[in-house]
Amino acid sequence: MQARDFISDTLCAGIKNRKWILARSTVISKMIFTDTGL
Repeated sequence: MQARDFISDTLCAGIKNRKWILARSTVISKMIFTDTGL
């Protein structure tokens, strides 16, 4: 799954479940850091 699609799905789900998106936001941050080489 591409990061962009992953984020889009997360945002859609987050509207219904904020706790879920907060948990996923940490995963997205790790994905971004990995992609940028940080």
